Amino acid sequence: MKARITIAASALALLSLTGCASQAQLDEQNKKLDAINAQLVQITQNQQIQIMGQAETNRWLKRSSEQGR
Repeated sequence: MKARITIAASALALLSLTGCASQAQLDEQNKKLDAINAQLVQITQNQQIQIMGQAETNRWLKRSSEQGR
């Protein structure tokens, strides 16, 4: 995901160099990209927490089934 953001930022920088985008447009786009990046980081953290919870549940289920034998 960070690669996509970097590519988008690079494309906007090139547009700025050619005069197709104003500094204000670049600043606004950068703010949007920062917000998207923050959301992606939060999503990733939530997924990691969920995966850890699933792994713990699986370990508990395995122990429970082994004790029931």
